[in-house]
Amino acid sequence: MEFYPVINCNEFACVKHRVEACKTFLPRDGMIHLDIADARFTFGRTWGTPALWRRLHIPFPVEVHLMVENPEEVVGDWLDAGAKRVIMHIEALTRTHTGMPKDFHLALETILAECKAKKAELMLAISPGTPVEEMKPFIKMAKLFQVLAVEPGPSGQKINPSSVEKIRALRKLIPKNAKIEVDGGITLETARAVKLAGADIVVSGSYLFKSPRPDIVYKKFLEL
Repeated sequence: MEFYPVINCNEFACVKHRVEACKTFLPRDGMIHLDIADARFTFGRTWGTPALWRRLHIPFPVEVHLMVENPEEVVGDWLDAGAKRVIMHIEALTRTHTGMPKDFHLALETILAECKAKKAELMLAISPGTPVEEMKPFIKMAKLFQVLAVEPGPSGQKINPSSVEKIRALRKLIPKNAKIEVDGGITLETARAVKLAGADIVVSGSYLFKSPRPDIVYKKFLEL
């Protein structure tokens, strides 16, 4: 099973600290998952400055989870900052935080073109309150999908029990060679459950970094 450490921070000092921690156990080809929340799509805000991220000269590939209202407006900045994969929510592509509908075709055309130009991947995410059927119009547009198992925003939340069934349902919808990532409330125990449901990738922040030995926890996730 693939496992990525999550950086979900409110300030740049925390970001730098977690990057340095990752250098002690993450192989050079190991992916980092960076959470970006704008307090509009989410109920909390995280640090998120592409220019500062670029200055860190991260030695690892990075996927950037854009939990923002208009991902098409910021995706280019993060690709320029070195993101190898961008994750965006179908909810943010189809409607505003007030519920007004959006033309997701135009937004996706912009995003896909920018990803192609930078040789980056696109992952499409679905939030806990959204029925899995709403992913159907997007199935042919990506090969990577994420089930967010907590409400978008802060780290340290417990997994939503309904997420396991959502993973099973999504697995039936997408092509066999497509991958599912699960984000939120991931521990070694919940990782086993979501793997059985059909997940290929799990990510974790609080559980990993609050451990006295993140290096050992990292290896245990990879062994699942």
